[in-house]
Amino acid sequence: MEGKNYLEYQMACTEVLEVLKYMPKKDVEKIPNNVIKSLKSAKRFDYKFRFDTQKKVNEQNISKRAKNMISNLYRDYMVPEQVKKLMMSKEQFDKKKANNN
Repeated sequence: MEGKNYLEYQMACTEVLEVLKYMPKKDVEKIPNNVIKSLKSAKRFDYKFRFDTQKKVNEQNISKRAKNMISNLYRDYMVPEQVKKLMMSKEQFDKKKANNN
C-alpha cells in the first residue's frame, strides 16, 4: 500500500481501535491477538478519532473503510456460526446480483 491508500488504512485502523474500546469486552476478546496487533502497528498516531458515546455507531464520523473493517471483524469473530453463514450467503447473493447488473 502506498501514499493516500496507506494513509486511509492507517486512519481506519485508528478508528477501528477506538470503536473496539466501546464494544463489549467479551466480543473484543474473540478477535485474535495477531489481528489486534496488526491494527495497532498500522494505526496512525497523529490522527485523533474520538468515539462519541452520545451517538449511535451509524451516526459517528467513521470512514467507510473503518466501517467495513468493523463489519468484517464482527462477521469473522463475534457472531455465532449460524448467523455468520447467513451473512456470508447474503454477501454472495449481493455480489452475484451486482455482477448481473
